[in-house]
Amino acid sequence: PVDGRFPAPPASRKDSHLRKLIHPVAALLAGAALSAALSAALLHAAVPRNIDRAIETQRALAAERPADSGVENDLGSLLVLSEDFAGAEQAYRRAIELDPENASAHFNLGLLLQQMGNRRDALKAYKRTVELEPRHAWAHYQEGTICHAQGRDSAAKKAYAKALAFD
Repeated sequence: PVDGRFPAPPASRKDSHLRKLIHPVAALLAGAALSAALSAALLHAAVPRNIDRAIETQRALAAERPADSGVENDLGSLLVLSEDFAGAEQAYRRAIELDPENASAHFNLGLLLQQMGNRRDALKAYKRTVELEPRHAWAHYQEGTICHAQGRDSAAKKAYAKALAFD
């Protein structure tokens, strides 16, 4: 959600089943979403002036621990904070290469790809996340937002229902 709110339900009558599902999902996830949105806003507003130093330190740690997927995943998150999206994507992909079962890296890659407008690959990342962690409510929810944006309402409904069930 760009402005901290969930997408409005579809306008057509044909989609009323989806409208009924989105509102409860949004209501249940709204507290967490608001918290996440506020945290993201605060993080962005409070990006430390020494973010470059933090990234440099994380890169040094990655050099010391070249097989540590978590270190690469964390590097990706720091790079997102500094708005180096290409570097973040590379770090997330390296984390996945090191540990293909790192669900957090798949999810973070999905968020980044979705933010960059690459819905197709973001959806693949979310699907892999839920293969690894079937109860990952946020991956199901993000999958639903992509399916909904693509007009695939049946798939969106299923994804939203899973998000609701696991949250």
